[in-house]
Amino acid sequence: MALLARARGFLRTLLRRSDMEREMSDELQFHLARRAEDLAARLALSLEEATRVARLEFGSVERYKEEARQTLGLGLIDEVRSDLRYTVRSCRKNKAFTAAAVAIMALGIGANTAIFTLMDAVLVRGLPVERPQELVELLGQIPGQEPSGGYTNAIWEVVRDRQEVFTDTFAASATQRFDFAQGGTTESIDGVMVSGRYFGTLGIAPAAGRLIADVDDHRGCPPVAVLGYGFWRSTFGGADRALGSTVTLNRQPFQVIGVSDPDFHGIEVGRKFDVAIPICASALFDSRNTESRGRWWLNIIGRLEAGRAPAQVQARLDALSPAVVSAAPG
Repeated sequence: MALLARARGFLRTLLRRSDMEREMSDELQFHLARRAEDLAARLALSLEEATRVARLEFGSVERYKEEARQTLGLGLIDEVRSDLRYTVRSCRKNKAFTAAAVAIMALGIGANTAIFTLMDAVLVRGLPVERPQELVELLGQIPGQEPSGGYTNAIWEVVRDRQEVFTDTFAASATQRFDFAQGGTTESIDGVMVSGRYFGTLGIAPAAGRLIADVDDHRGCPPVAVLGYGFWRSTFGGADRALGSTVTLNRQPFQVIGVSDPDFHGIEVGRKFDVAIPICASALFDSRNTESRGRWWLNIIGRLEAGRAPAQVQARLDALSPAVVSAAPG
């Protein structure tokens, strides 16, 4: 009976999916608006500027939606739907399926067409990073909707490998909770998952050892970790023995390769990271982090070339858009 009740509940959720998606969007927009109003009042910002700051604080709206879908049991359906559409697109070589494939591709592209929007990384300007005025966040915008952050790993890899917009760029997750085990005890700490150019783009130097770099940024990369300076001091007493040691994160072993700058705590205002690991190594926690075309969880920030006109930047983003759309689920 319990199984039947769960099945009925899932069926009701599935049939009301469009209503639920709309309700989720409305709820998230409500909280963003309230936060923007609070920031505008406290920091004497314009409502437009306060809204930008609120969006940066909030992170990826799509990430929150995906977490809700997973809770409701809809995540598996999205995964299957995405894989099926990808398979259909790969069948273009088979002439018998050409017409069907073209029709489905057109629908997929229509649903995912993005107008890339550059947004000043307002909050980053107060961080101890190199030339913060050159840093911008890359947002996607579906026509008729508000721009938002949050990208899949597949899209990030396209931007990383094919873009000619930025002089440097990186992707990073929002701060998340990791289980950290040491000496028979386990505690919850703050962690971020970052691409190889995260520290380099921001101009952050190590306090000890080395930081995550391009050599650590590839599928199947070794599990390495960089400790936040405060966490290094509080947990390891600032001892050099931490370098080269193995720490356990979410029940997976990671080798400590370095410690971050004492003044750098991450790019989220009001939060600090205790440990940073490569995006590719996060596949040890969940392979969907790197393999799923439906997991929207990464923010992309780039450094613009000094003196480049906005029209030139947008033209290059427009040229990149088809490759990004093809990496997105239909």
